[in-house]
Amino acid sequence: MLGAANDCETSNQCQKDISVILKGIAERKLWAIKVLDASGNRQNPFIWGENLWLGSREACHATNSAPSVIVSENTPKLKKLLKVLSPIEMDYRILTGTVHSEQQKQVNVLFSESTDFQFGICLPKSCTHSETLNLVQKFYSSGNVSKFFDISVTFSRVKDFSGATGAALWENTSYRAAIWIFLIIAALTFLSHLSKEFFSSGEPENQVERKLKANNTTHFQRFISCFHFSTNFTSTLSTNLGAVPSVAGLKTFSCLWIIGMHVMYFNLITPTFPLDTAKFDKIGYFLLFRSVLAVDIFFMISGLLMAYNFIRHTALRERIREDTFRNNARLYLRYILHRYLRLAPVILISSIISRMVYLYLDTENALPMGFCPGIECEFWYRNMFFVQNFYPIQDMCNRWSWHLACDMQLFAIFMAILFIQAKYPQRGLIMLLLVTGGGVLLTFLLCIYHKFQLSVLGVFEAVDTVYTPLWYRIFPYGIGIIVAMIIVETQKTGVPAFGKRSVQLYMVSSLAFLVSQTMSDAASKGVLYVAFLWSMGRFFLAVFMGSYICLAHWGYLASFARWATGPFCTRVNKLSYTMYMFHSVLARFAYGGRLPPSEISYPMIIISYLGVLAATYLFSIVCTTFIEVPFQRLSEEFIMKSIRKTAPASDKKSKIKL
Repeated sequence: MLGAANDCETSNQCQKDISVILKGIAERKLWAIKVLDASGNRQNPFIWGENLWLGSREACHATNSAPSVIVSENTPKLKKLLKVLSPIEMDYRILTGTVHSEQQKQVNVLFSESTDFQFGICLPKSCTHSETLNLVQKFYSSGNVSKFFDISVTFSRVKDFSGATGAALWENTSYRAAIWIFLIIAALTFLSHLSKEFFSSGEPENQVERKLKANNTTHFQRFISCFHFSTNFTSTLSTNLGAVPSVAGLKTFSCLWIIGMHVMYFNLITPTFPLDTAKFDKIGYFLLFRSVLAVDIFFMISGLLMAYNFIRHTALRERIREDTFRNNARLYLRYILHRYLRLAPVILISSIISRMVYLYLDTENALPMGFCPGIECEFWYRNMFFVQNFYPIQDMCNRWSWHLACDMQLFAIFMAILFIQAKYPQRGLIMLLLVTGGGVLLTFLLCIYHKFQLSVLGVFEAVDTVYTPLWYRIFPYGIGIIVAMIIVETQKTGVPAFGKRSVQLYMVSSLAFLVSQTMSDAASKGVLYVAFLWSMGRFFLAVFMGSYICLAHWGYLASFARWATGPFCTRVNKLSYTMYMFHSVLARFAYGGRLPPSEISYPMIIISYLGVLAATYLFSIVCTTFIEVPFQRLSEEFIMKSIRKTAPASDKKSKIKL
C-alpha cells in the first residue's frame, strides 16, 4: 500500500518519509517491521463481513519512543536493538469507508446494502489527512480488496489521536449548551430556595401552592417556585397512586423489557454473533426483536391515561360542547403545548448528552463509532419538532426516540377526536372506531405491500417501513382510549360481576394465546400470514393488556394489583420517560462505545443489564427532579391553570400526568 504513494498526489515530504519506511522494510529493520505490524491486515473472512482491520495504535506510537523495558547490562546487543527508533515521526490514523458488494455476506447487527469498513494505518506524520485518504483509496481502487469478487471500497473519513482532544471537545456547541443549561437550572433552583417567604423546609407541595396564591405572587415568583428542589424531589420519589394504579405495573414491565432489549441490541451482540442458531432464534429473538410488543403496551397506556383524564373532566367536556370552534381550537392548542413542554425539555437534554457522549467516545476510542450508532444527534432539531420518525432510522438523533415522535403525533390526533366526541358524541365515537380499526387494516395492507418478513433480517430491513412510522402505532393508542372509556363508564354504572372462575379462565386462555403468537415461527411463513400476525396479533395484545388493566382496576387480579401498586412500580412509572430516553446513552458510555466478545455468557448479559438499569434509575431521578417535573409544573401553572379551575373536586384528586 505504501508503494502507491508515488501514484498519488502527495507532498514531497510525505513521499520522502514513505520511501524511508519502504527501505527500512526491505532491509528488515526492527522499527520498520513495527510500522508494518501496527497497520491493519486484511483477514481471510473479509468476504463474510470481517470489516475491522485496525492494527495497533499503541504499536504505531511505540516506534517514536523507546520501550520502558529493563534490560540486563549483560545483553548489550539486545539493549541497543530496543533503542532503535523510527527515523521519522509516525502517526496512527483510522479510515472509515463503505463497502459496496453483491457478494459480501453481512453478519453485522445492522443490515443494509452497504456496510461500514474500518482500516487502521501507521503513516508518517508529515502525510496530511487528505493525502492519507488518497493513498488508501488508490490502493483499494486497484482490485486489492478481493481477487475473486467485485468489491469496491469508498473511504470518507480519516481520524487520528494526536491532538488535544479535551480542548476540542469543550469547543463543541453541545458542551457549551450543556454548561449553560446546567448553570441556568442551578440558578433557578438556588433562587427558589432564597424565597423563604414562600417555602419552608419539608413543606408539602399543596401548602406551597396555597401560600403562593394567598400572597398574590408575581408571575416571576410563580415561575421560580416551579424549580423548588425539595418539592420536585419529593414529587419524583413519591409513591402516591393514580386513579388507575395497575397502569404502573404494565408500564414498569414494558420499560424494563425495552431497556433490556436495547442493552443487548446496542452493546452485547457483536458482528460475529451467530444469528442463525436455534438458541438465538428461540431465546434472543423472543427477548429482543419482539420487544415491539412492549412498545405497543406503552402506546396503549399513553392513550388510556390521556383519555381518562379528559373524559373524567366533565366540566371541560361541557365547556367544549357549549363553546365555539375558535375557542375550542385555542383550548386544543393549549393541550398540545402542555404536552410539548412536558416532553421537549427531556428530549433536548438527551440530545445534548448523546452528542457529548458520542464526541467523547469518538475522540477517545480507536474503534470507530460507526459500529456504535444511534447517539450521533446530527439532526437533533427534528426531535424538537417530533418528526424524526418520518426519516430513515440511520438519520435519527437518538434512534429510540422515534417512539416519542409517534406518541406526540398520536396525542394530537386522538385529542382532536376526543374534542369532536365531546361536542358531537356519536360522530366522535364513530371516528374513534374507524381510526382505530383503520390502523389495523392499514398495518395489514402495508405489510403485504412491503412483503414484510417477521424475522431477524426482516425486522432490520423493514424498520423504516413497518416499525417506526406513525401508521403502525395508531390502533394500540386507540385501544387505550376505548379502555379508558370503559373504565369511566363502569365507575358510573357499577363494576361488572364476572366471577372468579371466569376471570381465571380468561387469564389462562389469553396468556396461552399470547405465548403461542410470540413463540410462533413466522420466518418461514407467507406474506399474508406474517401481515396477519403483525397486525391482528398486536391488536389482540393491546386488547388483552387493556382488559388486564380493567380487571385489576375492578379488583379481580389481587396479586397483579399488589405488585403494580408497590413502591418500585410506582416510582419506575414516574421515571419511565427519562429512563427510556437515557438508558441507551448511559449503556454506550458505560461500555465505552465498544462491543464485548461474541462469546459473552447469558449470566454476564444479566449482570450488564442490571448495571445499566441501576445507573439509568439513578440518573433518571436527577433528570426528572431538575428537568421534567419543573417544566411540567410550569405548564400546569401557566397553561393549564384556567382549565384546572373548572374541574370538579373528584377530577382534581384523580389527575394523572398526560
